[in-house]
Amino acid sequence: MIANRAPTVGLPDQPTVSMGVALALVDAVERAGVSRSELLRAAQLDPEQLANAEARLPLSELFRIAEFALDLTGDPAFGLHWAERQTASSFVPVSYLIAQSADLRQGFASLSQFARLLSDEPGYELSEQD
Repeated sequence: MIANRAPTVGLPDQPTVSMGVALALVDAVERAGVSRSELLRAAQLDPEQLANAEARLPLSELFRIAEFALDLTGDPAFGLHWAERQTASSFVPVSYLIAQSADLRQGFASLSQFARLLSDEPGYELSEQD
C-alpha cells in the first residue's frame, strides 16, 4: 500500500528532505547577509515552494541550494556557522521530541522513529558498546 505523500519538487525516485530543512537553509543565508530573493533567484527556486510546509525536496536539490549558499555568502565554513545557530525550534517537531526525551537513548529512539519527517535518509548511525 502506498501512503499519501506530500508533493515532491524534482525527481520522485531520489531521497528527499522536508521543505522545512530548505527553509532553514534559506533563513541561515539571510542571517549571513544575503537576501532571500538573491538566493532563490540563483537557485531557481520559487518562493511558493518554500511556503508549502508539506512539500519535500530531493536531497540533491538541497545540496545544490547549499552550494549557492556557500558561493553567495563567501563563507567557506557556512555549514558550521549554520549548525552553531540551531535551536530546539529549528526542526520541529523532531527537535522537540528529542529535547524532551528522558535520556540520550530515548532521544535517539525518537529520532529514529520520526527522522523521516526531516529526511528519507538518516544522517546518523548509533553504535552502542560496553
